[in-house]
Amino acid sequence: MLPLREGSRPPLLVDVETAQLPTQRTGLLHSCGPVGAPHGWMVLHGLSDRSANFIDTWMRLEHANSRRVLAPEGLSRHILDPVNDVTGACWGTVEDRPIDQRDAFAWLDQCFSRLQNEAGHGARVLVGFSQGSLIAARWAVARSFVWDAVVLWGAAVPTNVD
Repeated sequence: MLPLREGSRPPLLVDVETAQLPTQRTGLLHSCGPVGAPHGWMVLHGLSDRSANFIDTWMRLEHANSRRVLAPEGLSRHILDPVNDVTGACWGTVEDRPIDQRDAFAWLDQCFSRLQNEAGHGARVLVGFSQGSLIAARWAVARSFVWDAVVLWGAAVPTNVD
């Protein structure tokens, strides 16, 4: 048998039916900065990172107490180092992008609602890093939320975003 290209599947030997069944997920949300701070930031981590690690960067910035920062974690996790129990998270895959995107958007909608309740009426900033910038761009375009700034860092704007 020939080796498969990474990400491809072997041919199926039987007819298989596929169903997509919605399920409720519980996402991890890390936050810092004072509730009621004037500004609200939402920061989306990159591939294989975790939101708890990623959020630390944003609180090291000057005037950290002037912002409430929420760092939702991608809903999919994977093992990076089984010996040391290290896991990473991601926002989805190319294979099931529409499904992963729908679930991620619903999760991010909840996080945005929380940001609106926890931060004052100052600036709203959305930051995406690497894979997080791809989901941030798609989500920002798909929703009518008002952002004062959208920062995409470490990746190009996805080709399927207008």
